[in-house]
Amino acid sequence: MTFTIGIAPDSFKGTLSAAEAADAMADGARRVYPDANILRMPMADGGEGTAALLAGATGGTAVTLPTTDPLGRPIQATIHRLGDDSTWAVDTAAASGLTLLTPDERDPGRTCSAGTGTLIRSAARRCARTVILGLGGSATVDGGTGLCRALGIRWLDDAGDELPPGGDALAHLAGVDDSGIPPAIRNLRLRVAHDVQSPLVGPQGAAAIFAPQKGADAAGVQRLAAGLERLAAVLAAHAAPDLATRPGTGAAGGMAAPLLALFNASLEPGAALVFEQAGWAASLPGCDLVLVAEGRLDAQTAAGKAPAYVAAQAARHNIPTLAVTGTLGPGAHSVPHIQQIEAIYETTPEPLPSPRTAARDLTAATERLLTRWHRRNRGTF
Repeated sequence: MTFTIGIAPDSFKGTLSAAEAADAMADGARRVYPDANILRMPMADGGEGTAALLAGATGGTAVTLPTTDPLGRPIQATIHRLGDDSTWAVDTAAASGLTLLTPDERDPGRTCSAGTGTLIRSAARRCARTVILGLGGSATVDGGTGLCRALGIRWLDDAGDELPPGGDALAHLAGVDDSGIPPAIRNLRLRVAHDVQSPLVGPQGAAAIFAPQKGADAAGVQRLAAGLERLAAVLAAHAAPDLATRPGTGAAGGMAAPLLALFNASLEPGAALVFEQAGWAASLPGCDLVLVAEGRLDAQTAAGKAPAYVAAQAARHNIPTLAVTGTLGPGAHSVPHIQQIEAIYETTPEPLPSPRTAARDLTAATERLLTRWHRRNRGTF
């Protein structure tokens, strides 16, 4: 019987895509098991690269379109049509991403998510029936109000005037008008993929946890937190469910909350969505061993990131899982116990200097890890 190894890495941010990481790990696996069947299953969990990965896995195509960046400047951004032609995938980071700004431009009080809404609207115009929206990597804490404005929502102050863009404007939010949503948007199914559990508000909410990473100082964090509380109250008064403390609604600066309240949207763990949509759930039972990987393995990994999700699914089928990581962070020791990962191999404690070096080190680490695992299973580990 052929020995089958499933290779399911996440991306190594800024260095290797998930597909590139899978190729590098496959090279290492073949050095130990030259006759094995290697099944590449690159993963994502809603962060940057999710849309391209889904398109690649399903035979889809990329389309580059005009939109705006987080400061409203015209840019071109890419979205992806999946293989079924009716489903499109959009990364929030494509138009509303932190990497689109220089460090001195980062200010979540004024950055806006409207560019992401423009991309979703463009997909709807191209006959999309479903849009998968990956929430990772945003530069915004506007509660998704910019995105929703691009889809036909009006956000109003006490005088009935429309609010300006940006997170700081939420301090004056008093009402919402959803009468202008076009039929194509009303009928659109939105599958919102999140990779964090933070709620919209509170000490673990979007402002408290993520606004400092996006350029907010302490006073800015307080303003943004108060604005998101007003957003939660306005949505609740609009006959929507109370979303203030729902896990995941704090992702992408609170973007999920109004989508759930005002549109035909569902909030889904990104890793699970990708695993199913890419077809890996059907492929996994045929594996004898699974390898997972990510750039940094730490306590957040066990909270639903792609490697932990894949390992948990493998455990359901009694398939052993091994992990490779660029570096180990705080809480990494808890991951094997929680997710039944048998062994972890760290490639280097330092940031990898280039894609070529990263791929080479990942190949070597995979070879060493599999060699040790093979010896152990022969009783000599």
